[in-house]
Amino acid sequence: MEFVSDFSLEETAARAGVPVESVSRFARLGLVDTGESGRFSAADVRKVEVVQFLERAGLPLDGLAVLIQSGALSLDFIEAAGYDVFAP
Repeated sequence: MEFVSDFSLEETAARAGVPVESVSRFARLGLVDTGESGRFSAADVRKVEVVQFLERAGLPLDGLAVLIQSGALSLDFIEAAGYDVFAP
């Protein structure tokens, strides 16, 4: 079995259970970052899930993006070793 560590926009959306448009919007806002590869990591899939939850809870994503870009807030804990045990 091959382990896939990066995903296309469509694969990321499918894995996170959100529309492709949501992943695109999250990336435009800087909530997830594809880097130079243009692909998403497994941690990005989890970030999309968290961001989707925060949006559904009523947090304005524009404000969340400002906090992340300013360094006042980070979702980097999702990339930490061991966090994937919480992934679906």
